[in-house]
Amino acid sequence: EITRQIAKDKDFNITRISLTEDNLSTKLIPGDKVHIKGLSRIEKQVEIDGEVYFPGSYYLKDGETLTELVQRAGGFKPDAFLRGAIFQRESIKEAEKERFTQASNMLRQELVFASSRASELGETNKETDLTQLMLLIEDDVDPVGRLVLDLDKIFSNNLEDLILEDNDKLVIPRKLQSVSVMGEIYVPTSHLFQPDNTANEYISFSGGTKESADLDNIYIIKADGSVQP
Repeated sequence: EITRQIAKDKDFNITRISLTEDNLSTKLIPGDKVHIKGLSRIEKQVEIDGEVYFPGSYYLKDGETLTELVQRAGGFKPDAFLRGAIFQRESIKEAEKERFTQASNMLRQELVFASSRASELGETNKETDLTQLMLLIEDDVDPVGRLVLDLDKIFSNNLEDLILEDNDKLVIPRKLQSVSVMGEIYVPTSHLFQPDNTANEYISFSGGTKESADLDNIYIIKADGSVQP
């Protein structure tokens, strides 16, 4: 493309000439600016791992969906556990980091207030406990960017397909046969899954709850990442 300025009266008229193979012999004049455009080359990749026939990294085209990726990877193996699939997205991970930073800043402000208040009351141990709690929280947080998906519904066309983004990652585990019990119980461990067992029975298998357990706020993390009170 040629940008040309031609003096007229007390100003300049600007014209642009688009070059093609037919007019590449256009003669230039002093002051012309020639802009040679380049094609944008943005390579996007996603990763699929676990119980598919051809795991690995795949290049994306715009608008490619999750079901198309699975087809490219050869489909699911017989032992694939779709309900336990883990889908991670970089943009969600960054949003989690931002939310944690905001929460951390608010907690710091409260910590400063609580520390000064504890100092006034002579509660030096409380001030130390709050500082240690803040450090533990910061060390423990590691955003994963998980998006909860119902792959059964997506692949049966009962749920809208997911358009993929750069650096998305899908992990398909094998069928799980265990239930893990964690928190304020006597023996945190995993148990063989039995379809007739209830949540309370699994808790009892781990020795039951401790006196410090908050019985009103027990929750279940399902295999797909969703949480059920």
